Amino acid sequence: MNYTFTVTATNALGDSAASSASNAVTPATRPDAPTNVIATRGNTTVNLSWIAPVENNGGSIVTDYIIEYKLASG
Repeated sequence: MNYTFTVTATNALGDSAASSASNAVTPATRPDAPTNVIATRGNTTVNLSWIAPVENNGGSIVTDYIIEYKLASG
């Protein structure tokens, strides 16, 4: 969603007229989750792959990933 802004000055006698609208901007948001996460067994390693979320989602690029693991039951 894009937003534009106007500014009004105020003093003891009142408010000015509003300024012209600013350029349109999209605030940054959290990225979408990666999808299609696949773990592949190696000799002493596990290889992970995933589809990255769309870059520049909501105005901010993905800069890092956090990988967590837990022992699967069964």
